[in-house]
Amino acid sequence: MDLSAIAQLVGSELQQQGPDRQVGFEVAAGAVAVGDPHLLRTVLDNLLANVWKFTGKPPKARLEFGITEDNGQRAYFVRDDGAGFDMAHADKLFGAFQSLHGANEFEGTGIGLATMQRIVHRHGGRVWAESAVGEGATFYFTLA
Repeated sequence: MDLSAIAQLVGSELQQQGPDRQVGFEVAAGAVAVGDPHLLRTVLDNLLANVWKFTGKPPKARLEFGITEDNGQRAYFVRDDGAGFDMAHADKLFGAFQSLHGANEFEGTGIGLATMQRIVHRHGGRVWAESAVGEGATFYFTLA
């Protein structure tokens, strides 16, 4: 399946929900993968909705979906220039009903990244993130 096309579609849907936001969204071409189309759509829905949310406070934001390599394996990523988080708390990031930000800062249920992680694991992959407070975040995932 074409993850680039799905990412572009999800990004367009998010922009329709927040037409007043100035968000640059770059999608790398050629991100293809083998997997359940509905579940992989859910992965991108959750990741992109998450970065959309955490870039909502500044007047302009930048999001990116791309491809890289990690130990010789293709990895996909979603990067933003939003709020970021303290890596000292990264172990809580993919837990259900967890948030590294206060409920008064950003709305959410706390299950998006946990759901995403379970789907990626079901596809034989792994997830991880890199970030710094105030400098955005990058979420990576691989698929078998």
